[in-house]
Amino acid sequence: MDGTSNMHIWQWLNQNSGALQSIAALLVAVLTVITIAVLWVTWDAIKRGALASELQAEAARALTLLAKEQTEVARQQTDAIAKQSMAALQSAAATDAANRISEEANRLTVEQIRADLRPILIFDSIFYPEQKMSRDAIKNVGRGPAKDVQISIGTAKDELPKGYIPSRTLIGSGDAAFLSINQQMFAETGMTIHYASLDGRRFVTSIYMQENAVKHDFEELRS
Repeated sequence: MDGTSNMHIWQWLNQNSGALQSIAALLVAVLTVITIAVLWVTWDAIKRGALASELQAEAARALTLLAKEQTEVARQQTDAIAKQSMAALQSAAATDAANRISEEANRLTVEQIRADLRPILIFDSIFYPEQKMSRDAIKNVGRGPAKDVQISIGTAKDELPKGYIPSRTLIGSGDAAFLSINQQMFAETGMTIHYASLDGRRFVTSIYMQENAVKHDFEELRS
């Protein structure tokens, strides 16, 4: 490029310097706007990222709290199940105890009824060994009446009675029956009273002399 061309370029630049400055200023303004826009977008992205991070942190904290609450609920449920199991065991134990008490009460009731029906016959006369024959009393001191009363000389409890038949074969509680017996034979061999209760149990009273005193043995016969 020769000197003439360079001179023309400088002349053109001098002539259009204002326009060039305006273009340069415009370019600078455009670049500034672009830079500001980029910075704003970047700042907004950073801000959004920070908000997102904060939200994630809050979500994580909420999840942690929820996990703690779920753990506490699970613990409470476990405790409740344990208490229910214990209550069930205690209820079962209480039921068993109540059943045992009821069974014992029933057993005692049956025993009471059996005791109320139990007759007990005794020799209720004064023994006079010098008398050959005497009229003596057989008294029922039990709570229940005695039926099928039979009396025999001797103490063979497992044999059917043979011999004396009292004046009454049914003797109520507190009542007595009378019979005539050989006192000397009674002193030597004793006497056995066979009788039954109203519920069908059978009993014997063995009566014998020991050291000049009348003794009694009472027994329920088991079938």
